[in-house]
Amino acid sequence: MYNPICSISSGQKSSKYWGNHQGSTPPLGIPSPHIHLALYCFFLYLSQLKLGGIALPVGLTLFVWGFGAYFGLLPFQDASPLFLVYGFPITIIGAALNYAELAPVVDYAQPEALAIRDAQATETQGKIRTDVCQYRYGDDQHLDEALNRLFQVGRPGGIRKPECPKLVGLREEARDGAYTLVLEFEAPKLGLEEFTKRQDKMETFFGPNIRADVVEMSSGMYEVALVRINL
Repeated sequence: MYNPICSISSGQKSSKYWGNHQGSTPPLGIPSPHIHLALYCFFLYLSQLKLGGIALPVGLTLFVWGFGAYFGLLPFQDASPLFLVYGFPITIIGAALNYAELAPVVDYAQPEALAIRDAQATETQGKIRTDVCQYRYGDDQHLDEALNRLFQVGRPGGIRKPECPKLVGLREEARDGAYTLVLEFEAPKLGLEEFTKRQDKMETFFGPNIRADVVEMSSGMYEVALVRINL
């Protein structure tokens, strides 16, 4: 089953985050589980921000202001060492975050799909949507681990790393009244058969209660529709 390490779908409490502390005193001496919820919401909010785009200009501003203040060209000369000390590492961190950044995938959702999402979407569908619709750092691409396992990248019977599909789009649809999460992949070096022969594996991996429909949208472009079943 698909289980991203840091993804928690909206409105659900992850056992990895909450552990077995429901109804008891949380760990580390935290007096209330509401602190846990507040921390979760805070980190979820951070995941929607372009952290490098915030840290880099802030760091550069402090660093440049520190130099200017040190030479008397700008005010706050007494604080110039502090500006320099903090500005330099923040600038480096911001540049590193920009370099390692993986931008979110755009989610196009039909109003009909949104109306039935809370009632029909499986936990896995929610995790996928949350996972790919946020900034990530250090990953080669979205769903990297899932694709490596499904397509057996670099292993016998699998595909080579340069051939691995790349997630480029996400859609939420209602197909025959069933909530459907559509993953759009770019894979110019793969044929349709590489997807279709893995449909059963996809249904098991992204299941339960999922049917995987594979369609070739155009040359080198494919969609995998994860349709909710057993309603």
